Amino acid sequence: MEQRLPVETARSRRLRTSLTIFFAVVSAGAGLGFLVKLAEFLLSLDDPDILGFAVAPLANYFCVAGGFLALLIWAFLSGHFSNIEQPKHDLLRDQELLDEADPWVQRLEARRQALQDQGDPA
Repeated sequence: MEQRLPVETARSRRLRTSLTIFFAVVSAGAGLGFLVKLAEFLLSLDDPDILGFAVAPLANYFCVAGGFLALLIWAFLSGHFSNIEQPKHDLLRDQELLDEADPWVQRLEARRQALQDQGDPA
């Protein structure tokens, strides 16, 4: 069974471009906001109360964020994002194979076909 991908139209290209620009602007704004807050924090490190309050949460945050960034870079470099549509096709193909091998599904299909044949006046 050969899978056919939809043809990309001018409208879908414009939509994709618009969404890409929107998400780039939002991500840049969020990154800028984060950098401003990080700079404010670094400038306030001379106060011992702030330093003791924020070191543990920030260390945890940077460890988790660094881990996710490392996973993202690894996935990108190893080609996991090269064909993001294929897994859904694989899943559907595997489900069809499992349904064909399952006797319960075969009985249901036979019963459904029998009911359709009974309702058919021909």
